[in-house]
Amino acid sequence: KVTYKFFQNGIKIFKEKIVPFIRIRDYNTIGLSGSDNIDGINPWTSLIYSDGISDKDISSGGSYGIGKNAIFACSRLRTVFYSTLDFDSNKASQGVSKLISHKNKNNKYAESIGYYGVNQQPIYDLLNLDKTHLRTESGTDIYVAAFENSENWEIDVIISVIENYLLSIFNKKLIIKVNETEINAETLEHLVNKYSDKFKYARDYYEVLTSPQTHTTELAVGDTGSVELKILFGKNFNRKVLMSRGNGMKIYDQDRISSSVFFAGVLIMKDEKVNEVFRSMENPQHNAWEPNRAGANAKKYGKLFKQLKIDIKNFVIEKGQSTIS
Repeated sequence: KVTYKFFQNGIKIFKEKIVPFIRIRDYNTIGLSGSDNIDGINPWTSLIYSDGISDKDISSGGSYGIGKNAIFACSRLRTVFYSTLDFDSNKASQGVSKLISHKNKNNKYAESIGYYGVNQQPIYDLLNLDKTHLRTESGTDIYVAAFENSENWEIDVIISVIENYLLSIFNKKLIIKVNETEINAETLEHLVNKYSDKFKYARDYYEVLTSPQTHTTELAVGDTGSVELKILFGKNFNRKVLMSRGNGMKIYDQDRISSSVFFAGVLIMKDEKVNEVFRSMENPQHNAWEPNRAGANAKKYGKLFKQLKIDIKNFVIEKGQSTIS
């Protein structure tokens, strides 16, 4: 029934005069290299053709090569178009549809994935769905067909970006523009205040990063390196610590630290070796660190992670009690 409904809705979309698209574009990146070598393992083939393959370095956000599939959930046609100009001036574009496998008229199973290109190969030119947008700098454009949008999708995106990438934006490593709204280090305060009632914890964490009353310390992670912990005390805080990796992306909110002290905190991983340790424990959803994912280092890394949480708790209680008294 679900599949039938999906295709019925798809037919209705094609009968409409306008099919809504959303374009996601990046700049100050090197684009997707490898489009001229689709038989190799490279950024282009990892994105377009492969599942579960990632060739990113330790500072990158993705580790499993499966997060790219999330964008298809934003398309009512499960169809996405990619267009890239890489650092070597190579141009390529291709469309991908991820539907269902099925038996064809010859009673043989057909694959669930369809490609818009030349015999499943890229078109060696930029996609021209919008004549007002001509890419001249290296980077990638992603076009989501039949965008699954809500009435307040722009606000939803702004809130989600700040909740998950607060550190990256605050540290001037990331700028995101949602139509006419630019989210950067200079506009961050205004946006946090404007949408303060819509955030879960981001407003607390922003105060931690900007308040002169914030307590800052370095916590050792075994003999691997250290992390920076910032704690701010206040009666309206939610007693959570933002746990992030070196790229500034939030992994999760650490709780169960103290039931008597009200605070907010931010943990920052600046040390590359520490970042590598925690990256190896990260789950595919990028919302938890699970030591058993670290293979032969599982036991060792598990102890480091456990001790880090103990050290966070001890620092909060120690500083919190003196603040209250």
